Amino acid sequence: MIIYSEILLKKDMRLKLIAILIIISFLISGNSLLGNQTLPAVNNSENYAYGQSNFSSLNHLSSKNNAYCLPTNWRGECKNIMAVGNATKGNYSLLLKVRDPARPGLQVLCAIPKGYEYDYHRPWTGFKMHFKVEHRFIGTTTRGDTPPKITKPGMILSDAGLAFGDADTISYLINPSPNAWDDFDWMRYAAQSADDIDDAVELLTNDIVDKMHAPSVAENIFVVGADKGMVIEADAFNYRVRQINSVEVQSNYPKDLWDVHTLYPLFIAPDFNSTFTGWVEEG
Repeated sequence: MIIYSEILLKKDMRLKLIAILIIISFLISGNSLLGNQTLPAVNNSENYAYGQSNFSSLNHLSSKNNAYCLPTNWRGECKNIMAVGNATKGNYSLLLKVRDPARPGLQVLCAIPKGYEYDYHRPWTGFKMHFKVEHRFIGTTTRGDTPPKITKPGMILSDAGLAFGDADTISYLINPSPNAWDDFDWMRYAAQSADDIDDAVELLTNDIVDKMHAPSVAENIFVVGADKGMVIEADAFNYRVRQINSVEVQSNYPKDLWDVHTLYPLFIAPDFNSTFTGWVEEG
């Protein structure tokens, strides 16, 4: 699944999302895309998400019937590419994510309006937390993970002019409790409240990692704003943040946390940029 966002920068340098184009494509082994088939709303009286099994693009964000989906059995890896600053031709940034849906089933686009309120559990204790969405956002999620249930978007665009994408990595430095937050909770927490990219980084790191030690999985999180991008590599106890001013590509592996997530240096290479010298023979 591919999400593409273009965020423009106004002359007064205020972030504003003025154009969104989302293209969804599915790779189904040995099968072609299914024909047109409208699906009913999923346990949702306010129609946050609808489905349509067709190669579709989102073009009516103000409409209630604003989500499209396709069935998939594709299992692969998440890949993120950002282009910011001088890497683009104008005052905009680009984020491309190829998504491996973590949950089986139809994938939908689900928009959550500003002012929407919901309860969710605290990591570790499981006690109730109450949230009110401060920035409208739209994301891709599995059908069924939509209101009135907790939405679980794997890619997000918010009306603050921010785009989010992630790729899981392997680490045992996680929250082991049954109340730990997954990557969807991690990104939703930032997208629904962040006013700008610096605010998003603060929520994703200081709040989620330093204060709550919430994550159940280690992540590479891409955050793209109008004039810069950030990559956050993090687990429940550590994080590294680097600013991107051109192009960055990353999949399901750490770069800055390579030596911290010890499975990588033990079984793959001592460093991310390790060089190997040897002989290649005809086999």
